[in-house]
Amino acid sequence: MRAWPVHAVFAALLIGTVAAREQAAGGTVPPGRLEPAVLRAARADGLIFRKEVQIRNTQVRELVFDAPGCARPLEIVVRSLSFEEPPLQVAPKQGYARRYVYIGHSWSHPHRVQVWLQRVRYDVLAAFGLTQYRPTWELLQLEVPADCPAVAAIDWRKAWSRFYLAAAANGATAESP
Repeated sequence: MRAWPVHAVFAALLIGTVAAREQAAGGTVPPGRLEPAVLRAARADGLIFRKEVQIRNTQVRELVFDAPGCARPLEIVVRSLSFEEPPLQVAPKQGYARRYVYIGHSWSHPHRVQVWLQRVRYDVLAAFGLTQYRPTWELLQLEVPADCPAVAAIDWRKAWSRFYLAAAANGATAESP
């Protein structure tokens, strides 16, 4: 008998066990749970939460922040990775640039395949405990004022940090464990 089928079975068992352990420990974040972590991440980088606005004729909410040294506010919409909800606006507002952010990656247009590949990548890394980030089914759509360099320096990866997600879910005030 050859050894490779036995090795393949044991490898599949190992991968399945690690993936099941990670899922039981809260591997991915259910939809709708990213907003509190986004609020924490934004506040940690000096943004001031102004208000939450329901976008007309949709179930989508927009988070509005003031940024230090910026005349206009930053607007954030937590979007589904599937992009199945109706488009919110065809083009960004005058004087704004639109960015789509998923963990450590940013795009000017919603590249479905690239976003999906990043989601799968972080799912695999999380299954093996090789990343501090928890993949979600959501990404951020940022409406950034063009004359606001302070917003470009914000590290949005914190919103997906398992520490931020856990603290935001528990309503804790600590920025890290």
